[in-house]
Parts: sequence; structure tokens; C-alpha cells
Amino acid sequence: MRTARVPMPAPRPTLAARIAALEAELRALRRQQADALVLAIASVIGLDIAFSTRSLWRHRRVSPELHDAVRALGIRNTRQLGARLHQRQDCDVDGLVLVRVGRDVDGVIWALTVRDDCHRDAGAATPCGA
Repeated sequence: MRTARVPMPAPRPTLAARIAALEAELRALRRQQADALVLAIASVIGLDIAFSTRSLWRHRRVSPELHDAVRALGIRNTRQLGARLHQRQDCDVDGLVLVRVGRDVDGVIWALTVRDDCHRDAGAATPCGA
């Protein structure tokens, strides 16, 4: 009498592998959300216009796009917003680069500029993690 062979089930990923995959997905999502914040700033504030973290925080009240981008990142105050901007400093986001231009009584002064392609190979602006 012959018995039918039962195919072996595919091996299941280990718990550590599954957690690592979920963490990678979360990092990618956070990076997309941080990029959306930079793009919202470009849309609302514009290019080569200096702004402070505090003024950006206030502006979110009248800009649904900026408000949504800030909210998606779970940012609840100007300190968290400043920390997120600092993380995206000098990162290339669709050809835009967030640069720190100074400091005043309101804190750090930022501006968005277009990436300078002649410095791209020198590492002036690179894609960054979130």
C-alpha cells in the first residue's frame, strides 16, 4: 500500500525576522511622512524663504496640508517639529533641500532650496532616513 506524500509547509519566518520586516516598513513610512512634511513646507512657504520653527508651527493652523503633514508624524509641539526638521536637514527630497540658515529669538531659521546638481556628487545633499 502506497501513501500519498503530503507537501511540507513553507517555513515560517522567525519572530525576529518578522519584527525586523515590520520595523523596516515603519522606517519607510516615517521617511515618506517626513518627506511629505518637507514638500508641504515647499508648497506653503515656498523656496528660498527663511522661516523659524515657531512660525512654521503657527502656520499649520491655516494650512490644512501643513497641518496634516505635522499630524501624520505625531508632532505635538515646536520642539518636536524642530527635531524633525533637524533630522531632514541637508536631505534631498525630490530635489529640495532643507538648510539651516541661522538662529534668532524664535530658534533655528530654516529655508528650502533647490538641490545644486553640481554639488550632488560631492555629497552636499543626500537622501536621508527618517
